[in-house]
Amino acid sequence: MTQDFRKIDMYQCTWCGKIFRTDRLHRCKFRPSYRNCFSCRHCRGVIVERTEDGYTDKTINCEEGLHTSILTIAQKQWELSCPKWQIMDDYRGRETYAVNVMEEKRRAVMTEDSGDDDLPF
Repeated sequence: MTQDFRKIDMYQCTWCGKIFRTDRLHRCKFRPSYRNCFSCRHCRGVIVERTEDGYTDKTINCEEGLHTSILTIAQKQWELSCPKWQIMDDYRGRETYAVNVMEEKRRAVMTEDSGDDDLPF
């Protein structure tokens, strides 16, 4: 029965968790050595804007004001070398990015809701 199968080595990216057959072709956008927005402490998520012609533009929401198009970062093969880049605290890849962005969204929602504190009821 084992003659019907061949052994395949698989590789898992330590930054995003994806599994690949080879370790040479994957350029992970969450890799901190690329110094892009996905591992930066100033990143606050992605702004999605739709134009009249149906095109969707995605831009990084940067608290330092350096809003960069994701298409621009992708065209540079995820290497950006931003001058204000600083790695997130305890950065572990995609999961740290997701937690950081979700925490920022939660803070924004709580700030919007906090305006009701002066209501008499």
